[in-house]
Amino acid sequence: MEPFRVRPLSEADIDAVIEAAGGVRAHADASRRDLPGADYLLGEAVIELKALDDEGLAKPERQAKLATLFRRYEKSRPVIVLDRANLPDDAQRDYDRIMEGPIKKAVSTAKTQLKQSRTEFPTASASILFLINNGYTALDQEALLQMAARRTHNDTSKIDGVVVAGCYYYSDGIDNYFLWPIDYVPINLDRPFALYEKLREAWGEHATKFMSAVMLGQIAPDTIKGPVVDTQFDLDGVTYVKPAPPMGKKSVFFGEARPRKDSSGLVHCPPVATTFPDMSREEWELFREALLDEVTLFDEHEKWRADRVAAAATGTALKPFVPVAVTYCGGAEG
Repeated sequence: MEPFRVRPLSEADIDAVIEAAGGVRAHADASRRDLPGADYLLGEAVIELKALDDEGLAKPERQAKLATLFRRYEKSRPVIVLDRANLPDDAQRDYDRIMEGPIKKAVSTAKTQLKQSRTEFPTASASILFLINNGYTALDQEALLQMAARRTHNDTSKIDGVVVAGCYYYSDGIDNYFLWPIDYVPINLDRPFALYEKLREAWGEHATKFMSAVMLGQIAPDTIKGPVVDTQFDLDGVTYVKPAPPMGKKSVFFGEARPRKDSSGLVHCPPVATTFPDMSREEWELFREALLDEVTLFDEHEKWRADRVAAAATGTALKPFVPVAVTYCGGAEG
């Protein structure tokens, strides 16, 4: 089954969500401003939008750091699964610090923008970071939420809460799942995000409209992203794989184990056995007479038998030698 056509969420999408929730653009002159500023006002909250558009594991420096970390514990493996749960507690903290680089950058720039806008809107009582996961597929919603909350809590007192949301598309070629999570983590309990429920309702309504456009084939084909798949890279002869999160319920078609991303580079299935025609001398003579140009039959039966013995010697448990009995029935005239 061909995957659905899906595009990343755009700033226009979030504009529509904020407007539906009762909010507006914070600075109508944003494109002409020299000062930094937040994106939206929603009730008493100033909101800065940050989209994670890139796959974090595509960065060579992050790949090298993860490879070094995991090789400490799986030194002799040709393929290493980048599973945080396989690491001891102190190494899990190292893993988080490596993976949260783009989040740390988003928090750092957002706090400056939110601080400036709060000075321009003195009636605003909360500063909110709104993170959209557009492309960092190596992090699912739960992992991103935890990292964003921790990073914000550790790095700044200028952000009072974090909203994390995204459209996650999962497919195994048969089953297709679209998830539209949105979650809020308060950082400063004295400065609540009073209209978060309004934002959450508007997000759900926008998800419904977006999915209707997907099903009707109304998504422009020039900005397409596919389903979340295993993320992998090769470094120093070792393949590192970050598996895609489990999707939905057990597959009716595949059963317990859905197919994972094929890292072999093969474009077709290789032969799984060596076959050889098995025939008597009499049958060989009939075929030899009928197929004068067939070089694999050789010009003497003894040579053909020797070739059969050589082929049989190549058989292995994973690629066995399989003789196939054949008989000559003559050819049709016409």
